Amino acid sequence: MSAACPYCRGRFEGDCRTKICQACATPHHEDCFTENGGCSVYGCVNAPRDDPKIIIRLEDLGNDFPPRGNHNPDTSGEISPAPDWDPAPPRLPWGFLVLFSIMTSGLSQVVWDLILAIWMRKVQPQSRAIYYYSIAAVLYLAAFANVIGTRINDSEASSTTLFEVGAVLLTLVGRFSMRGSLEDHFDQAGSMGLSLSGVMTFFFGSIYFQYHLNRIMRQKEQRHAIA
Repeated sequence: MSAACPYCRGRFEGDCRTKICQACATPHHEDCFTENGGCSVYGCVNAPRDDPKIIIRLEDLGNDFPPRGNHNPDTSGEISPAPDWDPAPPRLPWGFLVLFSIMTSGLSQVVWDLILAIWMRKVQPQSRAIYYYSIAAVLYLAAFANVIGTRINDSEASSTTLFEVGAVLLTLVGRFSMRGSLEDHFDQAGSMGLSLSGVMTFFFGSIYFQYHLNRIMRQKEQRHAIA
């Protein structure tokens, strides 16, 4: 059983009443499941539907809000709803990331770490993963340059190991910082209950994160298609 209810984030005490979602098998407090009107895991088919969107026509506003500057209103007279994510997360099949990582000896994963961290910083400005990943990338480059220099000069790469160790440690710190930012972001976006494994974060990092981002976007598109 999950350690915490995805709706209230509270733990399951000894004899508390629980409700398990029949679609995704996620346990909830029974009261939480009822209060939410269904499963609180984002993308689950038993989750409550989104509130209906309100469309405002320009003629409904009258002359109270005239256009300003060079604004050109849509000739259809409708204001479309804003997207849920601005901008949307990067999308790339996680299998390609595994393949590219193998082909480039891990270099592509360093690049994708930075790409995801840049997106995370845009949607969650307090995220600090970009700092850790950036410093780690600099250390990787320093280690690579040191190896090239020592081969040219036919000397020992004394500082390469220090650069590599520092880069690996900062990459791990960046992964767990990114994990926390993702969980916080999706919780704030509507109690989606995203919970990321620490073990998978440690070993796979951005590949693991991309798998979940792809899954969430795919489920979101399916829900909108049904609605």
